[in-house]
Amino acid sequence: MAMTTAQKNSGVRPGDPLTRRQLQILRWYARGDTKAEVAVRVGISRHTVDWEIRLMSAKLRAVNTTNAVYIGFKKGLIK
Repeated sequence: MAMTTAQKNSGVRPGDPLTRRQLQILRWYARGDTKAEVAVRVGISRHTVDWEIRLMSAKLRAVNTTNAVYIGFKKGLIK
């Protein structure tokens, strides 16, 4: 599998554990919050939410955010 730009620029590899912030973002997003709402809840910019989602998706080997949420449920990261 080819590395994404996010992986190349950050040193992220598939299978790396999610950070506490990435878990927060994943959980709020899974509850139905928009990226803008997640940004306010977590206290970061919308751009940072987008970046964290890219990194999170790379770590989870997800093809998009919806797939990341599915994988999060499957792995027990979201309850």
